[in-house]
Amino acid sequence: MTAGLQLEQLYGCIGSNPLQRKILLVQSHAEGHMLIERVVRDYGAALHTDIRTMTSWVLQLTELTLAQHRIRYIGREEVYWIVHKLLVQANAAGDAYLRGINITPGVVRVFADGIAELRDAGLQARDVWPSHFESKAKGDCVQRLLDRYEQYLIVHRLSDFAGLLPYVRKLPKRQEWIVTGPTDGWPAVHREMLESLTEADRLCRVDRAIGWLEGDQSLPMASVAFRHAAGPLAEVRGVFRTMAQKQAAWDQTEIILSDVEAFTGAIYSISRLYGVKCTFSGGLPISFCNIGKAAETYLGFLESNYNVDFIVKALKRRIISIGVDDASDISSAPIIRQLEGAGIGWGRDRYQLAAKFAKGYADRCSEMDEADDSLESMKKTAAIWGQLDVFFGKLFKGLPDTPHVAPAVLLKELIAFADSYAIARNGDDREALGGMKQLLTFMQGAGDQQTVLTLQLAISFIRDGLGGLRTSVTSIHEPGAVHVTSLSDGGQSGRKHTFIVGMTEKSWAIKSRQHPILLDLERERIGGSLMTSDLRTKLKLSDRNSRFGFMKGNCYCSYSSYDITGNTEQYPAFELLQIYRLFSGEREADYDSLHQFMGEMDRYFGSSAVPYSLDGIDAMLTHLIAPNGQLRDGDEALLRLYPNLADGAHANAARQTGLSLSAYDGMINIAGGEAIAAYNEARPHLSASRLELFARCPLQYFYQEVLGIRASQVFEFDRSQWLDAMQRGSLLHAIYDRYLQAASSGGLAEGMSTPKHDRLLLARITDETLHEYAELIPAPSTSVYNKECESIRQDTEIFYASELERSSMPIWFELPLHENGEPLQVELSDGLRMPVKGFIDRVDQIAPHQYKIYDYKTGSPKKYKEDVYFAGGTQVQLALYGVAAQQLLRQSGLDKDAVVVTSSYYFPTVKGLGEEAIREQTDNRREELSALVSSVIEAISQGVFPPTANPEHCKWCDYREVCGNHAVVFKDKRLHEANEERLRSITEVNGHA
Repeated sequence: MTAGLQLEQLYGCIGSNPLQRKILLVQSHAEGHMLIERVVRDYGAALHTDIRTMTSWVLQLTELTLAQHRIRYIGREEVYWIVHKLLVQANAAGDAYLRGINITPGVVRVFADGIAELRDAGLQARDVWPSHFESKAKGDCVQRLLDRYEQYLIVHRLSDFAGLLPYVRKLPKRQEWIVTGPTDGWPAVHREMLESLTEADRLCRVDRAIGWLEGDQSLPMASVAFRHAAGPLAEVRGVFRTMAQKQAAWDQTEIILSDVEAFTGAIYSISRLYGVKCTFSGGLPISFCNIGKAAETYLGFLESNYNVDFIVKALKRRIISIGVDDASDISSAPIIRQLEGAGIGWGRDRYQLAAKFAKGYADRCSEMDEADDSLESMKKTAAIWGQLDVFFGKLFKGLPDTPHVAPAVLLKELIAFADSYAIARNGDDREALGGMKQLLTFMQGAGDQQTVLTLQLAISFIRDGLGGLRTSVTSIHEPGAVHVTSLSDGGQSGRKHTFIVGMTEKSWAIKSRQHPILLDLERERIGGSLMTSDLRTKLKLSDRNSRFGFMKGNCYCSYSSYDITGNTEQYPAFELLQIYRLFSGEREADYDSLHQFMGEMDRYFGSSAVPYSLDGIDAMLTHLIAPNGQLRDGDEALLRLYPNLADGAHANAARQTGLSLSAYDGMINIAGGEAIAAYNEARPHLSASRLELFARCPLQYFYQEVLGIRASQVFEFDRSQWLDAMQRGSLLHAIYDRYLQAASSGGLAEGMSTPKHDRLLLARITDETLHEYAELIPAPSTSVYNKECESIRQDTEIFYASELERSSMPIWFELPLHENGEPLQVELSDGLRMPVKGFIDRVDQIAPHQYKIYDYKTGSPKKYKEDVYFAGGTQVQLALYGVAAQQLLRQSGLDKDAVVVTSSYYFPTVKGLGEEAIREQTDNRREELSALVSSVIEAISQGVFPPTANPEHCKWCDYREVCGNHAVVFKDKRLHEANEERLRSITEVNGHA
C-alpha cells in the first residue's frame, strides 16, 4: 500500500463518522497534527478529531484516580534517577554482577531502559528468573533491581506508565472512535490498555504504508537532485545556496538531518547569519544559549580544579557578568586584567587571596594622599577585588569542601551560578534555566540529594542530564519558517522542497544492536512481548521509509564525501544509490555511476553545479578559483575590497624593501604626530626602566609607552612551581630588608659601624617570611613548597656570607624618589631637569657623608660586565639613581653633605654567587648620563622609534608577532648614509658604552 492510499484510508476512518468524537492515537502530537493537515489538504475536513499519544490519553483518563489514591506519576526521566539511586546502593552493598563496574551515566541508562522495557512488557520481578540470563550473577542483579524498583514505587506512592494498567482495567470502555496505526510494535501493556479501553467495533486501524524504497514502485517526489560536499558546513551552505537559487519559500522547505549532532550547529549558525527563520523539531541543545554555556563554564571550572581560565573566557565572551549589585560600574575588562595577572587561578585555597588583595589595596588607598594621581586607580582596583571576593565567596559557599558531592547538590549550585551571573539574551536562556530546574526536580524527587559520588562522576551525570535538555523545540512546522527535522521524525510535512543532508553510509544506517542488559536470547527465554534487536531494527526502518513516502515536490539528497576533521573519505548510504536507481531508471547502476552523475563536489564557496553566490565570499571565490581548482592571483582585487589589508600590505612592503625610512619603520612624522605630542605633554616622568626600554628597542617603547599597547599578564599554572621569578625576587627582597633593618639597628645601638649579624635571626626571619608567602600564595603541593623553601634558604646563606665581608652600614631601605605622589625633579648637568619616580632598594653609608646604593638582582650577573657602564643605554638605573639619591638626601635634610660615590648591581643568590657589578659615580659619568638622557628625549620628541639594533632582544619581546623580522631587515637601513642624520639621536643613545 502506498503512502497516498494510507492517507486515504485514514480519511476514511475519520470522515465516515463526521459527527462522532474521534481520538487519533499517534507516536507524537507533531506527527498527528501533520497527518491531519495532510488529510485536510488532500481529501477533506477532519471534524471532531482529537490527537493523543498513548501516554497522554491514559494519563488524562487516570488523573482523578491517581489523585484519589495520592499517587504521583513519574516519567522516564525520573525513572532514570531512581534506577541510578538503586544501582549506587546495590554497588555499595557488594552486588556480585556490579563488582568492578563504575556506575556511569551510560550504565544507568541501559539499566533504566531495561527496567522500563520489562515493565512495559507487563513483567514483574517474579516473572524474571536468574536462569533466563547468560549468567546467574546478572540474572540475580536484574531481578533484585526490578524488585527494589517495584518496592520503591510502592513505598513512595509513585507510578510509572506500566503501573497505570490496574487502574485502566477498572475504567469503563470509551464511546469515542479510536483511530490508530499498526500496533505490532507496541509493548504488551500499551496493547492491553488499548483493548481494555476500546470497544472492538469502535477501533479503526490504519495500515502502515509501503516505504518509498520498498517493492516495485516509482519515487513519490516530482524531482530529485544529488549533491556531495566537502564537509557538513559546505553541505549546509549548499542547501541554502540552492534554496536561494530556486527561490524556495521558507515555509515550503524541510531539511532532514541524517546526523543531528553534526548538522544542527551549522544550520543554526548559517540561518542566523542570513536571517532565515528556522524551526527545529528536536529543538536546540542548551549549549547554544548563554545559560548552557554558563553551565559548561561552571562544570569546567570545577573539573579543572578551579582553573580561573574558565571564568576569564566566559567574561571575555560575554557569557557571564560579575557584579555585586546593579549599581556596580565596573566593566568586565578591568576584572579580566586583574584575574589574568593575579595568579590565583588554580586550587580552591588560592581564591582566598581575593579577600587579601581587596584588603591590601584598600589599606594602600587609606595611606595615600588625596592628591596622588594613582589614588583613583588604586580605589578601582580595591573595588574590583572586593567584588571578586564576594563573587568567589558565593561560588564556593554551597559546595562541600570534600572530593565527594551529590549530583543534586551540584546541580542546585550550578543553577544558582547560571541564574545569578549568566547574561540571559532571549527566551532560549529562560527555557534552558527552566529545563535545569525541572531536571533538579526529577533528581530530588528520586531522593538523589542523598546519593554522594566523586566530584568527577557527579559532573559526568550532570553533563549527561544537561545534554538531554533542549530549547526552541517546535515539533510542528510553522508558517514563514524552514522546518528542520531528523530521520526519526522527518518527511511528513509534505512541503514542496525537501533537503536530506548527511546521507552517508555511517549516519543513515540503522544498526541492529542487542541491548546489553537484555540480550536477544535472554528476551526469548523471558518471553512476553520483548522485541529482539532485529525486529526493532525492521520496525524502525519500515517507519522511516513509510514517512519518507509522504514526501512530494522537489527532493535534494546530499552527503559529505570528505570528512575534514578526520581527513578521510566518506561513502554514500546504500539508500542514496537506490534513490538514484529509481530516478535514473538504471536498476543496475553502481556507486561510480552515482558519483559521476553528481559531478563537482560542493565546497564552502560553492560549485559550478549551483552557480549562485550566497554571500560576498562566494562572489569573490567564484572569480578567484580557476576551473582547474587553482587559485588565481587576486591580490589587487582583494586589497581593493579590504582597505585594512591594503594598509598592512603597504606597511610590510615599506619595511621589507628599499633603504628609505618611513612611518612603518618607526619614523613618525611630527607634523602629524598627535600621539607623540599628547605623550610628551602628559608624560609625568621618565623612569630608569623606561629609559632602558627605549635604548633597548625604541619601537617596543613606542608600542608600549606611546600607543599604550601592553601584553596581557596571564599566569599559567605549573604544578612543579610555587613562586614565579617576580614573586621569588620579592620574597628574597623582603627577607634581606627585614634582616638588615634588624641587624643594622642592633649594630647602631651598640655603636658599631657595621650591622650586628646573627645567623639565627636570619633563619627566623626567613621562616616567618616563607610562612607569610605560603598563606598569601598557596603552593601546589607540600613537596614543591619544601623544595623551593630549601632553595631560598640556600640563597640566604649566600647573602649572609656576602654581608659578613661588607664594611658598610645599611641606612635606608626602599628609599622613595618621590613625595606625595609627585616625582623627584632630578637635576642633571647642562640645566637638564628630569622627573624621576621609583625606589632605591638599599643605601649604605661607607664613610661619613659617603654612600653606596644597591639594586638587588636575582638573575645572572653575566650581562652586567665591569667594563660596561651604560651598555648602550640599557643600563642607566644605577647612574640615574645615584644622582637622584644624592640630591634627595641633600634636599630632604637627611644629609646635606651627602655624596653617592658608588653603586652596585648586587646578586645575593646561589645563581649570582653574591657577585656585584660596580658602577662608580663620577662627574664624568654624570655628564655622560645627562648627554644620554638628552639624546633619548630628543629622539622621542622627533618621533624616532626604529626597531632594536640587536635582534636577540626580539626573542623575548611581547611584540615579536607584530614585528616579525623587522629588526633584521632594518639593519641595512640603519647603516645607510642617507639615514644617518634622521637616526643620529638613537645612534648617540646606543653609543654610550
